Amino acid sequence: MHRQDDVMLQTIVAHCADPQFNVTALAEITGHSTSCLCEKSYSIYGMSTKQTVETVRQEQAIKLLATDDNKIDYIRKETPDEYVHFG
Repeated sequence: MHRQDDVMLQTIVAHCADPQFNVTALAEITGHSTSCLCEKSYSIYGMSTKQTVETVRQEQAIKLLATDDNKIDYIRKETPDEYVHFG
């Protein structure tokens, strides 16, 4: 799911740590309608925009966990709770 030229994906990555970030916020930031984003998401990634946001969040959490320099508290801060479960 790595298209460096994709503004939608770059925006999701930039805001994925914000638990309030969702499809509506993505639409407002990018200036596209939610239906336009959904069509784009399905055509590029084969999933809904909501699924794309969730997948990016999970990928970012995995990247943080794979880096030995990151402590659990930092990962918790950078990733919404519903995507990372400890203990």
